[in-house]
Amino acid sequence: MSIEKSLLPGATRDLAAFASNLQYTAIPREAVERMKLSVLDSIGCCIFGATLPWTRKVATLAKAEGAAPVASLMGMGEKTSIALAVLVNGTGGHAFELDDIHKESIVHAGSIATPIAFAFAEQQGGAPGKDILTAMIAGYEVGHRVGSAATMSLFFRGFHPQGTAGTFVAAATAARALGLNAVRFHAARVRVTTRDGRSFEKRILHHRGSPEAPLKPQDIEYKFRHVVRSCIPEDRMSRIMDLVRGLETLDNTGELLQLVAAPTN
Repeated sequence: MSIEKSLLPGATRDLAAFASNLQYTAIPREAVERMKLSVLDSIGCCIFGATLPWTRKVATLAKAEGAAPVASLMGMGEKTSIALAVLVNGTGGHAFELDDIHKESIVHAGSIATPIAFAFAEQQGGAPGKDILTAMIAGYEVGHRVGSAATMSLFFRGFHPQGTAGTFVAAATAARALGLNAVRFHAARVRVTTRDGRSFEKRILHHRGSPEAPLKPQDIEYKFRHVVRSCIPEDRMSRIMDLVRGLETLDNTGELLQLVAAPTN
């Protein structure tokens, strides 16, 4: 059901202005450190997800398109277009429900923002780590705010937040990675048509990893190691972790992008 009058006039404009004007120097250090953990976590989910049959099927479809090879399929050692790489890597990131979640918006932003930020970084020849972090933080902020505003009623009416609010994570991350101004940011629109009326069980509150019981850095690193240890060698795993820890200091993220894209065992 739609309403004629907006509950928050100018919300889209304000979010677009915030995300397009966001500068790395204005981001709190705590947010940078948290985002680096999200990057590491999401890389692990994407690499492990690349080994699963349903992700492989999506990859086969993507490769059959014969698109210009500009962005890597994580853990597969192959390339395709940005759009198709994001499709495959996003599928891998969410393939086994290992990815992060923002409880209020019910959005798994990591499996959306990471593939997008990495794809554009690769197309640009290895964008600086600060640019990747800034684009992803913009995506997280916008998508989570949209999802939170939609409230749980969206979910209970049968609209999956990953495909609704999650698209705003994608749009904001991509727009910031492209350096679009607020006017072009604002132009992004989403329209979803699906069935409603389905019922869902309520999640357990305050589970490990929720804002009330956040994971510590060592928890994320433990998860990363155990998720990817069957997929990639120890030295490659450790190097990825080292590079992500210092992501904001990298002038060129080419090495990280290559390590993430290389085939799994």
